Amino acid sequence: MVEIIVLEYRPRLLASALVILIAVFAITFGVFSERFPESPPVFFRVLSVILGIFGLIAGIWNFTVGVKFSKTFREFVKELKLDDKTLVLPRTMKLIKARLLVRAESENGEIDIDVFTDTIGEPIHSNAIELEELEYGGVVGSCYPEWIELIGYELEEFRNIWGGTIGIYPLKRLNYKISLDKSTLVVSCDDAYAQVSLRLENGRIIGKVSHVRGRSRGIRIEIDARYKLTLSTPPLRVYRATLFEANESGEYEFEFELPNVEDRYLVLFTGDPSLNPKKLLKALGLSTPVVFGIGWKKVDAVLKLVLDVPRKIDVVDVARLSLSPR
Repeated sequence: MVEIIVLEYRPRLLASALVILIAVFAITFGVFSERFPESPPVFFRVLSVILGIFGLIAGIWNFTVGVKFSKTFREFVKELKLDDKTLVLPRTMKLIKARLLVRAESENGEIDIDVFTDTIGEPIHSNAIELEELEYGGVVGSCYPEWIELIGYELEEFRNIWGGTIGIYPLKRLNYKISLDKSTLVVSCDDAYAQVSLRLENGRIIGKVSHVRGRSRGIRIEIDARYKLTLSTPPLRVYRATLFEANESGEYEFEFELPNVEDRYLVLFTGDPSLNPKKLLKALGLSTPVVFGIGWKKVDAVLKLVLDVPRKIDVVDVARLSLSPR
């Protein structure tokens, strides 16, 4: 079922209140400081009052415009309608195709959030947006940088307001193209043994497992993904998932489906100061840590069969994974 998911914009009321409070203090200081035992110079008192007045005006304007835009945003969202897999707009509007990148980076123990948008192609006029197969994806959760990239439409009517824009991002469920450099994994140590036969089907990894436990603790099968090694980025692990584990001998089967986003339209204001990759990921219906969509192109991924042997190094066999949306 297609959904409309809204990341509601909330005005920066706390910032406005703080500016107003400081402005009132500055005005009060400028007016009444002459009563102090050691009154500051007239120049400083006048300057304090002038700055306080400007701050008061800015705070009230910020609060008023923020509340007004928040109301406009909510009213616009209420007018959106779904017709099968088409989002119907309230009226014919000028749409600008755009790429949105929301990125979180750690520097010196502090987290910096950046939101970038850039336009793609020529604007169009339409009263509807189709659910399209557009590239999107990201890497969020285990290390920095975290990022999500989406392609959608900005609304010219609500563009460059408070440094942001109302955008609509049609997200169609991804079909993954998956390949492995080998289809069988084998591990053994003394009397312990395991073999896994793998096949790929519609974005799923399906395996048949044959396991003799012997004196081992058992086996597990994992996906491990790390950022590709570059001069600026070390190969940090960004995602690891256990697909299967067994502690007893036997024949088993397992199935694992790659993280995916269901069909939906995401409506948001790109200037929202609270916008970040984790908030965006939650709106997409995914949880951390995760690699999805075009995020797989930024990582080296492997499928590992691990034999857990007491008092010895684990025995591991690895198949390299190649994944991309198609």
